[in-house]
Amino acid sequence: MADTDSDKLQTFAPDSAHYWPTRLGLGLLRLTARLPYRWQYGLGVALGELMFRCARGRRAIADTNLRMCFPELSAGQRRELLRENMHATGIGLVEVGTSWWTPDARLRPITEIRGREHLDAALAGGKGAILLSYHFTSLELCGHLLARAVDLVAMYRPHPNPVFDAQMLAGRERSAKRAIPRDDVRGAVKALKGNLPLWYAADQDYGRKHSIFVPFFGIPAATITATSRFARLSGAPVVPFTHRRLSGGRGFVLELHAPLTGMGRGDDVADARAVNAVLEDWLRRYPADYLWLHRRFKTRPEGEAGVYGEDRKHRDRLSAKRLDKWLAGAERLLAREDFQLYRQADGGWLALHPRPRGWRALFARPAAAHERAQARLEALGLPVLPADDFRFCPSRNCDVRLLPAEAGAAPLQGVAESPEALRRLDEFLHLLDRSGVFLPPEAWLLDGMGAYRIAHPAACRFEQTGVLARLLAALPDALRLALNARVSP
Repeated sequence: MADTDSDKLQTFAPDSAHYWPTRLGLGLLRLTARLPYRWQYGLGVALGELMFRCARGRRAIADTNLRMCFPELSAGQRRELLRENMHATGIGLVEVGTSWWTPDARLRPITEIRGREHLDAALAGGKGAILLSYHFTSLELCGHLLARAVDLVAMYRPHPNPVFDAQMLAGRERSAKRAIPRDDVRGAVKALKGNLPLWYAADQDYGRKHSIFVPFFGIPAATITATSRFARLSGAPVVPFTHRRLSGGRGFVLELHAPLTGMGRGDDVADARAVNAVLEDWLRRYPADYLWLHRRFKTRPEGEAGVYGEDRKHRDRLSAKRLDKWLAGAERLLAREDFQLYRQADGGWLALHPRPRGWRALFARPAAAHERAQARLEALGLPVLPADDFRFCPSRNCDVRLLPAEAGAAPLQGVAESPEALRRLDEFLHLLDRSGVFLPPEAWLLDGMGAYRIAHPAACRFEQTGVLARLLAALPDALRLALNARVSP
């Protein structure tokens, strides 16, 4: 029986227990915010070191960015810079809680604001000012510190996690006069016409739409033109805003610079070059204090290959509307937190692999996850696909694999007609996976009676010491419960 449309994908209300990891993480951040700032700084360094050692995917992205932007560095120098950057990123994560919950009276003595006269002169024109910011690792806290000294409107990017998004909005509105989504052009222009500064970061890669390619460290980078658009619509001057964290937790220096000349006069290329030039000049002086974990060069000019290897999260995107269309009338056979399998009305197969959210996403290893997902598909009798053949749905945060009807007919040999048997087999595979056992496709054999065997035990990989003995002791009963299958010695 086909699932109803509301059952297609598991979606959760903000008050759902599904978001307990987010609430736990926010609770821990709130506790750390009570500590003296130097202690928070030390915790951030420790978190950054953990990321450097464990978050291999993100570390690889940062290393690629540093290699492209600083080719003059040796491998050893780049590794030290990468470690320093990871430490700064860890401190920045802890500082999110600092900006939301630490009393301002404890932060004011360690904060220095320079160049206030540039902002005052810009506001004297009566057209507001665009505070051109960038994604430095101290962005959240230093933006809060400036907003406590200057009435401003902050633009932000809504987060897909509703619990985190609500807290982020509350945190921004605690300090800023108002917080508006980044796509609210009317709200931004209204704030500028009210002679308020607009805090806006314009340095990330948001794809080809509304972007042009201009050099960043000599490399063509997709750069959004919204800064030019805001300046053109409002006539507001563009005041660069940079900031840095002093070593050892000694405090912060916030700098407001002289307005950029010629912005908003119709030359979007010149404006984008000026935006990137300010950032590049700052990073040549303070290269570790930037969010190098971001795929700054993910969008490439036509015909140019990508630079971030096999992690294709931001390529081959799939809209939620298209995914819902594929799911229409489909029967959900398996539903786990990390794996869902559907049989479509036309007989085709749809495999969904939700990605981790929140803090767990920092330590996700996409390549390993894809390898396990492909092994799961083949173990269930479905053909595997190359890693490049999946689609990513950002709004649902899941990888999607669409297989034609003929793909599963012969290999499943009748198992598909028994969804209960399929569920039992999946439960068994999940049990093995949680026990540290990885079953590659060559370990499985589907015999003529439709029963699964582990035909090649030597091909299995055991990721935990001693798990082989426990597995062999429990395997016959487990298999009998799963699919009444037999085990070949």
